[in-house]
Amino acid sequence: MFTIILTLFACSPPIDDDHITSIVSGWAQSCTLQASGDLVCWGKNNYGQSPIQEGDFIQVSTGHLHTCALDDQGQIQCWGYNGDGESTPPIGNYQFIDLGGELGCAINENSEIECWGGLNDFYEHSPPPGTYQEVGVGWFHACAITTSNHVRCWGYNDFGQTEPPDLEFTSLGVGCWHSCGVAIDGQAYCWGENGYGQTDVPKGEYVSVGSGEYHACGLLTSGKVVCWGNTGPENISDDLSNPPNDRFRLLGTSGIHSCGVTSNDEIKCWGDNSSGQLEPLIR
Repeated sequence: MFTIILTLFACSPPIDDDHITSIVSGWAQSCTLQASGDLVCWGKNNYGQSPIQEGDFIQVSTGHLHTCALDDQGQIQCWGYNGDGESTPPIGNYQFIDLGGELGCAINENSEIECWGGLNDFYEHSPPPGTYQEVGVGWFHACAITTSNHVRCWGYNDFGQTEPPDLEFTSLGVGCWHSCGVAIDGQAYCWGENGYGQTDVPKGEYVSVGSGEYHACGLLTSGKVVCWGNTGPENISDDLSNPPNDRFRLLGTSGIHSCGVTSNDEIKCWGDNSSGQLEPLIR
């Protein structure tokens, strides 16, 4: 049995006064990538998944109990739990990565997708052939945007999470049992499991969208963040659907918490804080 401690939101001053270029959230940890190429992670760290990692990184993604980053040479580096091979990425040159649960996928230098980790019970390692520009990974499924801007999905599909609308998309946010994306007209769409309203997208013009276990959040062109759905059958709190009333420029959503970077480079997080994932580190 475990105890969950909730905080509506937490914030920090800018990390080292260095410009933050991206923020990502995993199951119980989050990371920021700074303009220097350094990574700062916080939250659950029982397998070493949340270190401060100095280097020249250009992208980072967090999974269940592990983290992977893409360095400036196109190599993937991973750390944390490796019981299902999730921290043993393929060797080669890559241009994009994403993690979800124990599954990871990356787009290689030929714009093709390679996946690793997890049990592969639902053929998660077998993306449709083609060339891609972005991939989003869930628990047992994944979706990707082709070079012609259409979405293809594969893997577990009991809730329709691998059946995207036939539209052109600019970005994705894939959750445990549902998937979301922003279409070229700025409208957000979600598909898949909807027992908690996680695919009922509020109207608005979106920059990006992210998905967690039973919720999703989106960054509007106004800089406001809106969230929908909740923490699911545990009914932990409504905090996941109530982001801070600030203007954001970056958003990271996964599991049962979310974090964002405001227009003045403050990090603010909301949702579950059982592993300190709402308490960003200050260097």
